[in-house]
This record gives sequence, C-alpha cells and structure tokens, in this order.
Amino acid sequence: MLEFSFVIPCYNNIELLKKTLAGLCLNQGKAWFEVILVDNNSFEEDIDEAYRKYVDKLELYLLRQPRLAHPKATCRARNLGLALARGEWIVNLDADCVPMPDYLSHLRTHLETIGRDNSIIAGLRRFVDLSHHTEDDILEGSVDYAALPRVRSPSNYDRVEDRRLPYLEHLGDSEHPWAYFHSCNIAYRKSTAVAVDGFDEAFDGAWGYEDVDFAHRMITLGRAIPRYLPGIDCLHQDSELSNSQNRFDKVGNPNWRIITKRIPGYEQYKTKQYQELNKEIHL
Repeated sequence: MLEFSFVIPCYNNIELLKKTLAGLCLNQGKAWFEVILVDNNSFEEDIDEAYRKYVDKLELYLLRQPRLAHPKATCRARNLGLALARGEWIVNLDADCVPMPDYLSHLRTHLETIGRDNSIIAGLRRFVDLSHHTEDDILEGSVDYAALPRVRSPSNYDRVEDRRLPYLEHLGDSEHPWAYFHSCNIAYRKSTAVAVDGFDEAFDGAWGYEDVDFAHRMITLGRAIPRYLPGIDCLHQDSELSNSQNRFDKVGNPNWRIITKRIPGYEQYKTKQYQELNKEIHL
C-alpha cells in the first residue's frame, strides 16, 4: 500500500493555508496520507485556528520553527518534515497551493503503473482567482474548478499558463531537467531524499533555486528519474510573500549566484530562457 507525506511550510496567510488543507480533505480515501505543517514564525494570524479545524479531518501535525533570522526558511522546514515523515513518498506543496480533488488518485495510479520506481515527479500549477470561494466551498465540493478565472501571476513572470509546461512535456530530452522542479508541487521517494541530504539550507533567507539544487542532486546523485505527471495539478493562490519576491533581479539574488556556481552550464542555459521570457530580467 502506497503511503504519502505532504510537507507544507507556512508563514502567515492562514486563510490561504486553510483552503489548501480543504483541498487535501477532498483527496481522502485515495490512499493513506499525513500532512505535516511547519510554521516559519507566523505572527499575523493564529495558525492554531487552522490546525484545530483540520486536525479531526486529516492526519495532521503542526511543527513550529524556533526563532528564525528570516521567515524564508523553506529548506529547513522541508527537511524537518522529511525527517519526521512516515510516508514512503514525500509530496511538497506550498501553503498557497490547493491540490485538485483527483490529485492523489492520479499520483497513486501513476506510481502503481510504473512499479513505484525511483522518480522525482513534477506537477503543474494553475494560476486562478480563488478569492471568491471559501474553504467551506472547497470542503462542500461546490467549486467549479474549470470555471475559475485564470490570472497572470507574479510568481509566473506575469504569465497565465505555467511557463514550464512546454519544457515539462519534453523533460526527458532536457539538458537541465532539474530546472523545472518547483517545490510548490513535487513528489519523490523519502529514502532517496534522505540519501542526498534533503534540501540545502544554505539557500534559506533568499528566494528560489533551492528546489533546482535539490532536484539536481536527486537526479545526478540519487539516480531519480525526472518525470512530469499531468493530473497532479494545484491551484496557485498568489500571496503577499510570493508577490514580494523580486524575480527580475537575478544579480542581486544570492541563491542565483549559488546555483550558477554549482551546476555546470546552468547559468548559460537559464540566461537564454530568461532573455526570451522578459528583457527586463536583470542577469
């Protein structure tokens, strides 16, 4: 029997988190799973409210990080969840990403079909306006997901469709397949992640590229097979924290400097893509 551990770092924006938890409730019965929330020093809202509402609906656990120098400590959060996870497979979601109702059934069926091999699996993001629906609408099954308005997201460089899609569809032919694994929606074997020492916490404190580094080590050291799985989509709700990240300034981002030094050829590969994406990206 396949077992899954959803690991979700969170920081404020509790209303968005509750919608994500509501989405997970609709996936019950598809396979056994637990949900591990790791709080990165939330202060604006009471995360206990979300925990109390959903602890009787889900196999739910809440961890609180000690005082952090910066709330952008997602690597440490994911590693804490990884260490405590009981599932054979880890699923990383962000707190503002609502899994579709058939998310887990697609993932379970895929893993059963391919023989539960050593994969790292990427799912798509749908950028939609979910603000007119409550968490209770999701729980009651009254949301028409196909009719949700599509939006241009700052986290997607103001594009509507996930900009990774053309590359994900040809992932097996990519020179840098790790470039397309975003930790808001990926799945992988716990044992492989432990073997490559999880996420590198040197990336904490700044935005991005920790997932690229993780996927690179999973594929090159852990021998994980990179796969894209249509059907394990999540609804991405833009949050204040995600919108505040300056994705156009690569030069000023220490994580960009780290990743381009670690992966040979990655800087040239991504620079070409960024220039085609938007001339205002500062490289």
